[in-house]
Amino acid sequence: MILTASDVSSVSSSLTRWEWAEYIAEAFVVLGCLGELVADVGKKRLGESRSERLERWSTIVLIVALVVSLTALVRTNELSGFVIGSLGDRADRADGKAQTALTDSATASRMAAQAKSTAGAAKTEADDSKATADQVFSVADNARKAASDALSIAADAKTQVATVQSNIAKVDAKYAARTLSTANRDILVNFLTMYLPKPTQPVEMNFDITASDGEAFGKEIASAINSPGTGWQANEPMASTGDGEKVGVFVAIRDAVAPSHRAAGILQHALQAAGIDAIGITDPRLPVGSSKIEILICRKN
Repeated sequence: MILTASDVSSVSSSLTRWEWAEYIAEAFVVLGCLGELVADVGKKRLGESRSERLERWSTIVLIVALVVSLTALVRTNELSGFVIGSLGDRADRADGKAQTALTDSATASRMAAQAKSTAGAAKTEADDSKATADQVFSVADNARKAASDALSIAADAKTQVATVQSNIAKVDAKYAARTLSTANRDILVNFLTMYLPKPTQPVEMNFDITASDGEAFGKEIASAINSPGTGWQANEPMASTGDGEKVGVFVAIRDAVAPSHRAAGILQHALQAAGIDAIGITDPRLPVGSSKIEILICRKN
């Protein structure tokens, strides 16, 4: 389907509105996470009843905002698909015109060659033949110009299609679920197998409830850590709240002098080697002197 200029303008306006709806929904996601954080941190000051009420409403806001955000994302992808389809149809039509023009050009060139041959064979008809040849060459030149213009239009249309496709690919990459490829899994397993020290306790796997892919991604990481021969163990990922403002993957220990700090460093480098941008942090919520290592998976962006 080829969209008219007014149709493209209408679709673009609709696409802009859905994008704004997505941004607003993401803002409410942040608001819901902040509400849960306030309910968790300020429980003593707010009181049990107010804290639970705030946490409940924050969770409702978070869920509704996520639903609206996903709906807006689906709608923007559909509208972008309409635009891409229209540009693709325009490119096909322009390409067809270019091929027709090239065929006309080739035909005109053959006619010009025949006219020149006739002019050389008959001197008395040279003037007429020359005039005919000039006319044919003029047609050929016009055909070549038409072909050039058609090819230019086709190239512009294809460039526009490529630009829109690139933008859609960026949006898809932004919201695509994180996963551990086979190659990166092997890198992680080999790194943990080769280097010492090994931890004395299983790695605690946690994912923030705002990370839609957190549980599945955490299970893939835990499975790699638990591979035979690594000397490491990891627990099943558990959901956690209160870290909605964090973005990315974190390796946490109690403090810089914790007994597990060297093993935590090995784990952080292993994750980074496997393509996971793990960030080392300290977590004062862990017991003093604890040897526990924690992997926290937060939102992708």
